[in-house]
Amino acid sequence: MLTPDKRDTFREIARVLRPGGLLRIADVVVQWRIPPYVAEATHLWTECIGGATWLEDYAPLLRGAGFVEPRVAEIFDVFAGTEVERNSSMFRARGANVAARLPG
Repeated sequence: MLTPDKRDTFREIARVLRPGGLLRIADVVVQWRIPPYVAEATHLWTECIGGATWLEDYAPLLRGAGFVEPRVAEIFDVFAGTEVERNSSMFRARGANVAARLPG
C-alpha cells in the first residue's frame, strides 16, 4: 500500500467499510525502522521500500483506525529474483498479507 500516510489511509478505509467488514491487503513491511533518508529516497519509494511500514507498527496503526483483531497473516520474500532484491535485503523488506476487521 504505497501511501505517504498509512494512518489516514486506514482511517478512510474504516470510514467506508461497513461494520463487521474485513480488511485484507498485501503490503511491504520492514523488520526494523528505516532511517529518514531511506523514506525520502525516490528510488526506494518506487521500489516499495521507502514507504514500507515497520512490522511492529502495523497492529497499532490498524487499531488506531478502529480495526480489531489486526494480524500479519503471512510474511514472504516478495523481492526474490527481482532487480530490487539487494535493496530489499539491505532494509529487510518483505511482503506481508495483513488482515483486520471492523467491529459490528
